[in-house]
Amino acid sequence: KGELEDRINSLEYQVERLRSKLNNKTIKINGEKITDVGEIYNYYGHLVYKGQMKDGKPHGKGIKYFEDCELILYEGEFKNGLYDGYGVLAYHGNGDTTNGNKPSNGTHRGYFSKGLKHGEIINDDNPNGMKYYYNYKMGLQHGENKYIQKDGNVTTNNYKDGSQFGPW
Repeated sequence: KGELEDRINSLEYQVERLRSKLNNKTIKINGEKITDVGEIYNYYGHLVYKGQMKDGKPHGKGIKYFEDCELILYEGEFKNGLYDGYGVLAYHGNGDTTNGNKPSNGTHRGYFSKGLKHGEIINDDNPNGMKYYYNYKMGLQHGENKYIQKDGNVTTNNYKDGSQFGPW
C-alpha cells in the first residue's frame, strides 16, 4: 500500500488534469466568455498563461499566473505577450511587516501599454479600506494621484515622469 498507493494517486491526478486540459477550451475573462484558448507552461510544468494566443504568445484576452503557483497575477488584455489594454494586476504580500503588521494583498485595475501601467490605475480592495487612484504614463507615475481615506478625507499629490512635484 503506502508508497505504491501514493504513486497511483499521483498518476490518476495527472491523468485527470490532462483530461481537463483537453476538454477546457473556454474561460471567462472579466465576465466575458473566451473561446479558442491556449496554454503556456513553464519548465517545471506549472501553468503560467491561459487565454488567446498569436504566434505562441499571449495576444487577446487571457490570464497570467504566478510562475510558481496557479494564483492569478494578471487578468485582462495582452498584445504580443505583454499586458496591453484593460486588466487587473494582483499583488500579494506587499507592505511593511515590522511591528506585527500583516502583508497586504489587493489589485490594481486599469490600463496597461506594452506591459506597463498607463492611464488611471485604481486600488480599492486593500485591507486598510483606503481607495487609491493613480495616474501613469508608460510605467511612471504621471499626473494627479488621489487617496480617499475611510472617513472620506481626500489627499492629492502630483507626479511628473515618476517624480513628485507641487503641493501635497
